[in-house]
Amino acid sequence: MRARKVAAQSAAAVESRGGPGLFYAYAIVSQSSGAETASDALGAEVARLGQDVTQGELDKAKNQLRASGTFGRQTTYQMAEEVQHFALFHVSPEEINTDLDRYSAVTLDDLRRVAQKYLVLANSTAIVVNPVAGAGESGGHQHEEDE
Repeated sequence: MRARKVAAQSAAAVESRGGPGLFYAYAIVSQSSGAETASDALGAEVARLGQDVTQGELDKAKNQLRASGTFGRQTTYQMAEEVQHFALFHVSPEEINTDLDRYSAVTLDDLRRVAQKYLVLANSTAIVVNPVAGAGESGGHQHEEDE
């Protein structure tokens, strides 16, 4: 998306929960692009997870996850947050010791299989937020939402 200058920024994340979780992706549309173009590009990137991710991209993602997981456990507070996460969302808090290994074991076939099962258009919702004319001038934060 960045190379095509469709979005000024884009990202994706996962929200873990005790029940169903949430995968979300968003884009902040560049001035030279429209919401529909950005939405289509974002959908194409998500769909790509089930198709043509390379081993190099998967390895990079695994390295980033391991680094953030390690750096995210450097303080007492961060470690306490991690322990409570594992106590709440996992079978045992002891999984904190093996969780990163589980992600390291993911293969391209695993990624493709899961993406093709869960990351489908029928399971998605798109929200377009358009700024209200003049809202930036008055400092207001009004949003208009369309599906």
